[in-house]
Amino acid sequence: MTDISNPELPPITVVLLDGQELRGRLHEREQTRRGPWTHCVGLALWATKNGTTEPAEHVVWLPADQVRPVDGSSYDAVPTRAH
Repeated sequence: MTDISNPELPPITVVLLDGQELRGRLHEREQTRRGPWTHCVGLALWATKNGTTEPAEHVVWLPADQVRPVDGSSYDAVPTRAH
């Protein structure tokens, strides 16, 4: 099972296309060469492996308009790259 409770990664809110919101963890953020920012986010979801279903972290890059900061969280230590 993937460790999905890393307290060193700050929480982030992910907004799905239908408006639902999920809580995830922000791994890093990057400004693309064309200008928009993207965020690498880990989401705790269910996964099936060897016939067993268990929680696992799914990591995905999302555009900035699909993530929101969580009040009271610090993002100062998040790796950030701008091209």
